[in-house]
Parts: sequence; structure tokens; C-alpha cells
Amino acid sequence: MFRKRITYAIGLGSIVAAFTFLTAPRISAQSGRPDDPASSNSPKSGSKPGPKTGNGPRTGPRGPTTPKAPPTSKNKPGRLTVTVIPADSTVLLDQRIYTVDPVTGALTIPDLPIGAHILSIRRDGYVEQQRTLDIQTGDNPSLAITLEPLKGVLSVKPDVDGAAIAVKSIDRDQQLGSYAGTIDRINFPPGGYEITISKTGYATATRTVTLKGGATVELEPRLDRLPPPKPPDKPRPRPMSARVEVDGKYLIVHLGGASGDDATTIGSINVSVSKSNPTFPEVSGTLNGSPVRIDFFKMENIDEWSLIETPSPANQYSVIVARVRPKDAKRPIRFAINWRSVDNSAAPSRTSMPADQVSEAVAIYKALPTLPAVARSSQTRGAVNVSVVIDESGNVISAKAFDGPIVLRQAAEDAARKWKFRPATRRGIPIQTSQTIRFNFEN
Repeated sequence: MFRKRITYAIGLGSIVAAFTFLTAPRISAQSGRPDDPASSNSPKSGSKPGPKTGNGPRTGPRGPTTPKAPPTSKNKPGRLTVTVIPADSTVLLDQRIYTVDPVTGALTIPDLPIGAHILSIRRDGYVEQQRTLDIQTGDNPSLAITLEPLKGVLSVKPDVDGAAIAVKSIDRDQQLGSYAGTIDRINFPPGGYEITISKTGYATATRTVTLKGGATVELEPRLDRLPPPKPPDKPRPRPMSARVEVDGKYLIVHLGGASGDDATTIGSINVSVSKSNPTFPEVSGTLNGSPVRIDFFKMENIDEWSLIETPSPANQYSVIVARVRPKDAKRPIRFAINWRSVDNSAAPSRTSMPADQVSEAVAIYKALPTLPAVARSSQTRGAVNVSVVIDESGNVISAKAFDGPIVLRQAAEDAARKWKFRPATRRGIPIQTSQTIRFNFEN
């Protein structure tokens, strides 16, 4: 009985040992405890990753992998179109040079990273432009950039003082202005210019220059003195003559003659047109044949008057033509013309005053006209001549503008009526006379 139990035990042990031997390799291939979860889930060497399960990342031999996000509109590059003038300018974006269409000056830059960029436009002779751009996704607003030319510097210094300098743009055929004395480093746009330098008594000098952007041109023109002018030929002495032509309601009075006496520097011509002999008026006095200043005085029966021709080199300072309108065509008219030599206007006469000499009225108060609003808006400027009648007290009792811009005449007449005079006299007695006042409406 005891032997049977031993034999049974030995047999059972053999079976257990054999089972243990057969299963040992599988157990030794595991790491850690047999029931360790990390050990039980480890893939076999060389095995492929299993399929993705759930929302977790895929697994592989090198660990978990993150899937790439699909592209969005925020990641798209920007696109920029630029047009430049001049078309041959150089365009740089972030210091990279781009080629511009040489005809249109247009340039399109695609695939620009989103964000800030520096745009520069350059060309010789022009002011460089630089801008900071904030490029956005897709098409950005187009840019049109015009470069400003660099100006040139001009200096003109004539060799004589007091010269007048006129500057004209040849490209635009336009006068740009006049300068007195010198031009000292004044900026002008690039282009061609004609410089004219003049002064009384000197030959006029003309220079043509081309200014380039950023360049400086300096001129020192020389003005040559002119020879002294020849004195005008003196007219042959002849007595003053007069004749009258009828022109509708007006009488055209021609006066001609000169004494040739330079010693006489002041004088008066008195004219009377009678009803009995209207064609050949009575005249006394004469000119001296030298440059003179003349004044017209209404004496009797004259409504309007004007001077058509005055003493000048063309008529050898010996002709006066007056146009007068009588108040009454049936009555005689009388007027006087005082003259004074220009070169000696302030010198006293070296001859006795003629018995019938009329002294002119002298203005003691002068009112200036106000530029009318319509003339200001239309930029109308010019000169207006106003014929005034001055009474024995020196007041203006009549004012009539007879030439000049229409929109300025009323203002000139209003100003003339405010003038005050020391009255004209004849033989020391105040008389009524007339004068012409010239008003210049300027900028």
C-alpha cells in the first residue's frame, strides 16, 4: 500500500515537471510579472502598428504621431500689384529687386508672406519713396506711386549791380518770374530755361541752361555797356499850325510845329475853334521839339476829350492830336495844352511866363479805388483813365472813365470824385479845368 502511494506521487511529479519544462520558454519571453498590463500589451518585435481605435493618436514603433491640419485661408500668401511712374524705376521689396514692365510701369508680386514688408521705389534724378506694407491674405489693394523729380539749384550773379533777371521755362514756354539783382540758389524743376539779364545802358544778355535733378548751375553773365545814344534829330523850326476834321459829334484837332529852342523848358498852346472858320482854328504857342510832358485843359464848351497822338520820337516831339466833343455844336470851343520838358521838369523856366499861361491844378488829396468783387473773382486787372473836371475850389465835379476794363471803370470814377486839388489859375485867378487821372489796378 505504501509503495503504491510513492509510485503515484513520483508519477504525478514527473507529469508536473514535464508540463513545467514545456511551458518555460513562453514564460521566460515575458518581462516583469506575467500579469503586468504593460507587458501584456507590448507588440512583438517587428510587428506593424495596429489600426487606430477611438480618437487617440496612432501608435507605431517610434511612439504616437500627430496628423497634419488641413490648410486654411489664414495660411494663404498675399498678392500685390504696384504701378510706378516713371516706368523705368527700380522696385525693391525687402531689398529684393523686382522687374517692372518698361511700358506700363506695372508689377505684380505673388506669394508674399503675410505680415510687414518694406517697399522702396528708386530712380536717378527723383526723390526715393519708401513705404511699410502690411500684406494680408489674397489680393491686396493696388498701389500707384509717382516719384517726384529732384529739383535743380540755379544761381545767377551778373557782373553789374541792379540788373533785372527774367527766367523762362523753355519746356512749358512760360515766364516764371523776374528777379532783381541776383538769383541766389533758388530751386527749379529739371528742364531747360532761358535766362535774360538786362539793365538800362547795357546790352541785354541771354543764357540757356539745362537743370538736372539734384544738380547746381551757377551763371556769372557779363553785361556790356552800350554806347551813349545819339541825340534825336532836331526838327526844322517851324511855327505851330492847326487844322480840324469832323468825326460825327467829335472834332479831331491836329497841332504841329516846334521852335527848336532847348532853352525854353515850359510853355502853353492855346487853341480856339470858331464857328466862322471851324477848319482852321486859332492857335498860339508852340512846342520846343524836345521830350515833354503835356496836360490838357478844357477852357470852354468841351464835353469830352482824349489825346490821340502826343509828342514822341516818331513825330520829332512836334505833333499833338486831340479828339474833343463840344457841349454845343453851334458854339466855339477853347482848350489849352501845357507842356514841360521832361529832363528839366523841376527846373524853373529860363524865360518869362507867357501872358496867357495857365497853371495846372495840383492834387492835394488822392483816394485809391477799391477793386470790385466781380473783378477780384475774375482776376481782372489793368489801367483806367478817368477824365475829371475840377472847379474853381479844387473839387472834382465830374468824372468819366473813357478807357480800360469795363468792370473797373465805376470804381475808378468813384475814387476820382474824392480827389481834392489846388485849383488851376489863369493870370493868378482860379479857373475850372480838366485833367486825366490814371488808376492802375494791379495784383
